[in-house]
Amino acid sequence: MSNTTITGNSADLSGGAVYNLARALTLNGVTVDSNTSGGQGGAITGGGGTINIVNSTISGNSASQEGGGIYAGAAPQSVTLLNV
Repeated sequence: MSNTTITGNSADLSGGAVYNLARALTLNGVTVDSNTSGGQGGAITGGGGTINIVNSTISGNSASQEGGGIYAGAAPQSVTLLNV
């Protein structure tokens, strides 16, 4: 995803804005703001795979359990943040 805004979304369990399961995900120039989750990862939840976030803003997100912004699950994965 590039040059977009993801805002005002919600999920009952995980990943209020984005739920990435065993895939490659890249966010470049993306704003992820004001998303909520009833479980983990108010903005982004990852389980396996790769998450790369570059030149992006993650703010104002919340989760009832863990990872208001980003929750990287128990499965092996890679999360890279650059200018976030």
